[in-house]
Amino acid sequence: QVSGRWVAGVLPVCECPVQSSNLAFLLQMEPLPEEVLRLRPNANGVRSLERVLQVQGQYWKSVQRFHPTVGLSFLEAQKHDAEENDTVTALASLSVGVNPGVVNKRPQDDPMEDDDEDSM
Repeated sequence: QVSGRWVAGVLPVCECPVQSSNLAFLLQMEPLPEEVLRLRPNANGVRSLERVLQVQGQYWKSVQRFHPTVGLSFLEAQKHDAEENDTVTALASLSVGVNPGVVNKRPQDDPMEDDDEDSM
């Protein structure tokens, strides 16, 4: 709005995010060159993000998992995540042997049985 009048051709502020996201879907981005993906982030940016993670990590435990990758390049962070996922998958695939007879066996003098009989 300029001097109390709307400027022709200018979107209201509330419509800008919608239009920006629509445009982003229409544009085909060129892949970034590998040398760009290998660049490490700016040291000041890393310090800022580390501080944000430190503070927000007190309230949002989910952000703590990003702390080890803050100073890494995109490719290094991607590799770190893949290794972490492989480790979790390997640990999850390990089976723990359980003897079903032990799990289902209840002691004869189980207090829970007494409660069931009293309530009937």
